[in-house]
Amino acid sequence: MFSFAYAETSVGKMIVTSGFVTASQPAQASRDLRRGSPIFIDDTIEIATDAYAQLRMTDGSLIVLEKDTTFHVEEYAFQSPDQSDTFVSNLIKGGLRVITGAISKQNPSGYQTITPVATIGIRGTIYRLRLVDNKLYAAADQDHICITNEEGEECLGPRYDCYYARVIAETVTPECLPAEPPELEDGVFTPPPVTEEFIVTESAVPSREEVDPVINPAVPRGPGVVDQRLIGVTLDRRGVFVASTSNLQAGTDTNEDSVFASDGVVPAAVIKIGGATNTNLGFVSGMNFGQWDTVEGPIQVFTNPTDLSEFDTINNDAFWVRAVPSSLAEINGLSGTTQGYTNVLFSLGAGKVSGEDVGLEFINFGDGIMVNFTDQTAFLSADAGFIDSTGGDWGFTDVVDATFTQGGLNFNVTNGEFVNGANTFSYTGTIDGIFTTVTDPADTIAGGFSFQATTDPADNNLSGVFGVE
Repeated sequence: MFSFAYAETSVGKMIVTSGFVTASQPAQASRDLRRGSPIFIDDTIEIATDAYAQLRMTDGSLIVLEKDTTFHVEEYAFQSPDQSDTFVSNLIKGGLRVITGAISKQNPSGYQTITPVATIGIRGTIYRLRLVDNKLYAAADQDHICITNEEGEECLGPRYDCYYARVIAETVTPECLPAEPPELEDGVFTPPPVTEEFIVTESAVPSREEVDPVINPAVPRGPGVVDQRLIGVTLDRRGVFVASTSNLQAGTDTNEDSVFASDGVVPAAVIKIGGATNTNLGFVSGMNFGQWDTVEGPIQVFTNPTDLSEFDTINNDAFWVRAVPSSLAEINGLSGTTQGYTNVLFSLGAGKVSGEDVGLEFINFGDGIMVNFTDQTAFLSADAGFIDSTGGDWGFTDVVDATFTQGGLNFNVTNGEFVNGANTFSYTGTIDGIFTTVTDPADTIAGGFSFQATTDPADNNLSGVFGVE
């Protein structure tokens, strides 16, 4: 029987393992890793040829390690009183996919991934790396990364008009690739899906109780009457659920699935994942987001607090985001100031144009969402646009004004205009947001949107979620 002693507390844990996965410390025997196993600084994690793993760091980072991978945690510090936030890792062989957490946001220069041929600096949220025949292949799936070695640097992302790169040796300058290389294509690099367990950790983001009173715990509805829909549910966040209504109570159940409920002491409805599948999950700046795919089954909407056999169904995919909201005291404390929100942290969405499926490519808020906290007004610049995967621009013909809701804001879009070449149509819709705090009060907004054409809305629509700072 072996015993292990570590100088540091754990910096993460395994949330999924399949096959033979181990970790070792210098001069110590390796230990088997399973779901829930802790990860420590100086751990070298080995993934067998028929295995894979997912680990979650305390800052919320999710790392997917593919088969035949060796990964080393070099340095790590998060919310330490003695050291700035730092995460330095080493991909020795194999491949990985990363959705970054709080450290990359709060101290980008302290976040690095080292490989045998180059070092990757992170300015983004989602990236992939794979070593093949001693060559590095990289992709920036969201925002930016920079690849550096002794011969030069290549940055990837929309700002640089390059999304893929290759480094053939430490002594050769990294090169931009015009398209995704086969070394990164599905079938070669096939990480498992991000699981529903990728949620904010208590060490990464304060609990809802620390910033404002609990919105609606699962408490008795009356003498001896308990809301059956909320048993095992913790509603300690707020969220936007794009398939029903927005700016809801939000939280997780005992399976760590997201749950959304309408406001009030007695919720009118509680929305659960049902038979749908959680996909495209991410975490950015304290916001969790994803998509409920209804191919395998519908989303369930429970309206009877005492009979769980009664529920309505939603058969269309839904997008969601949940976050720790700014407290009302924080928002009221901003009176006398105006803030602009221009930098999009993430976006996820889909819809239809002329009956054909389209995805959300990106959001451009133009001059930004401008919020005047003195008189609690806001407007969205007329040069903003939501761009779909065909290049269609869901823009606005005029400035859109907002109304404040509790802890957030709502835009009613009555003058939208879609343009893609000769194809144009008018649309209406809503954009909803929740003020959240990362560093300063209400410095970010977690939001969702839903647009429908004024004619043929079933064949022309777009919806999704976003985060903006």
